[in-house]
Amino acid sequence: MAASLRGVCAALGRTGSVSLCRDILGFSGSKIPAAPNNTRPVPVLNINKFVRLLRGKHFHVHLIFAGSELFTNNDMRRMDYEVFRLRDIYAAAGIGIGIITMERRTAANSAGHAVVRTRADVERTGHDITADGDFIPVVVPADMTPNLTAADGSIKPGLGKSPLKGPCSPRNEVDMNSVVVNFDGDPSSRTLAHEVGHFLGADHPTTPGTNLMAQNADFPGDSFFATTIIESDRNKMLAHPCVIRPGLAGI
Repeated sequence: MAASLRGVCAALGRTGSVSLCRDILGFSGSKIPAAPNNTRPVPVLNINKFVRLLRGKHFHVHLIFAGSELFTNNDMRRMDYEVFRLRDIYAAAGIGIGIITMERRTAANSAGHAVVRTRADVERTGHDITADGDFIPVVVPADMTPNLTAADGSIKPGLGKSPLKGPCSPRNEVDMNSVVVNFDGDPSSRTLAHEVGHFLGADHPTTPGTNLMAQNADFPGDSFFATTIIESDRNKMLAHPCVIRPGLAGI
C-alpha cells in the first residue's frame, strides 16, 4: 500500500515529503476529522476507493480562506468535516476528487471580503477572489452570515453561491469566478457539495426529493441527507470542459 500511495501522489504531481491527509485529502488538521455528533456519518479513510475513483474522471478543489487569521482551530475542524462530506457525497456517485489544496489569505489580502453580509457581498466575493488552475476555486470567508429573501418572502441565511458551469482559467468573468460558501461545519457541509455541483454545471431540480442539487429551502426539516447525485446531473458534471480531469494511468 505504501508503494501504491507514493505512486498516486506522484501521479497527482506531489513528490517528496507529502502528508496524505493534509496535502492531498485537504484536512487542515492532518488527520481524519471526527463526526460532529452521533447522528452524522463518521469519516472513514478508504484508500482503495480513493485510488479507484482517481482511475476515472475526477476533479480538484482549491480552498481559499478569506481572513485566514480570523479562523479558529475549531473553525478549521468544522471545515475539515465539510471536506470529508464533499468527498463522500461525490464518491457515492462514482466521481473522484483528487487534491484539495488550501490557500490562506489574510483579511488585508482578501479585497474586503473576509466579512460577507449581503447577497451582493457574496457575488462580489466570488468575482474578486479566485485562483487560476485546473481546479474548482472555493472561497470561505471568515464571517459569512448574509440574510437572503426566499421565494415565499421569508428571510433565510445564505449558505453559499456558485456560478453555473463555472469558468475555466484564466478566471476573469465579470460575474462570479469562484464558489463562495459558509464554513458552518455540520449545517452547511451539504452546501459545499451542492455549490460545487453548480460549478460543474448542474442546476436546481423541479422537485426536491433527496437530490443534492435541491435548494435547502425546499426541505422543511433536515436537508443534510439530501445528497443523491442523479444520473443526469452526474453526466453534466463529468462534461465540464476544463475542471474535470481524465483518469490517472498506472496507479
